[in-house]
Amino acid sequence: MRAYLRIDCAPVKLATHTYGKARVRVLRLVREQTRHRISELSVDMALLGRFDRAYTHGDNADVVPTDTMKNLVYITACQHPNLETESFAIELAQGMLQRYGHVSEVHIDLVETPWHRLHVNGSDHPHGFVQSQACTPLAGVMVARDRQTVRSGFRDLALMKTTESGFADFLRDKVTTLPEVDDRILATRMQANWTYGAAPAGYAQTAGTIRSTLEEVFAATYSKSVQDSLWRMGSAVLERIPEVEDITLAMPNLHYHEVDLAQFGLASSNRVFLPTDEPHGHIEATVTR
Repeated sequence: MRAYLRIDCAPVKLATHTYGKARVRVLRLVREQTRHRISELSVDMALLGRFDRAYTHGDNADVVPTDTMKNLVYITACQHPNLETESFAIELAQGMLQRYGHVSEVHIDLVETPWHRLHVNGSDHPHGFVQSQACTPLAGVMVARDRQTVRSGFRDLALMKTTESGFADFLRDKVTTLPEVDDRILATRMQANWTYGAAPAGYAQTAGTIRSTLEEVFAATYSKSVQDSLWRMGSAVLERIPEVEDITLAMPNLHYHEVDLAQFGLASSNRVFLPTDEPHGHIEATVTR
């Protein structure tokens, strides 16, 4: 007979709970005669619903095994190989709600591994790909029985401009040592996340437009600070894409310090810099309608 420890204490209750399966990796391959398309995803899924007794009474009767969740990712991927990432997540979440009546919400977050076609002999190769980690696409959905939210984004978009950026007129006190500048290198490794108020004509196409808009404003306008650039970049996205309800941008300020070569009888003249990302400023804001 198993012995259980009994603990007598004041009345308590289960405040919140969720569980799911993380890092379910799947590659969807679409074979179009001689031309192939691939989409590699890492899927995190979490369920909300009537699972209280699993915690409070050791009763697993309503627990959907996380291994089952993993299998449903693969089944949905097989049944819907052509869906865009966000639409695939919605289909997966809606299937969970239809299958399990005691599940109230499904949260799914996806990270896409970017693969691009190899360029061979002057043209795109039909089934050869190269992996690029320069900018990683992200997506997430929350699907309940009466509502849903779709988020998209990316991380690790490395941007740099070597002029048309400054930082001046900031608060100074007796511990301030930073000099004011009107011409500096501005670099960041951006993460962007946006929420859709309505479904766009195409998620991937819209993400491309958002990225090009952010890059355009970053490069083509003078920056008084990272905050200044962030505001104008986010505002431009909302002005250009009506389906986007809000956008959150996180922009670490990655520094490039001029190397002092005077001891060698040389003047770097803003030509030689030391890259450093520790410590760095971190600027983040959400621009909404």
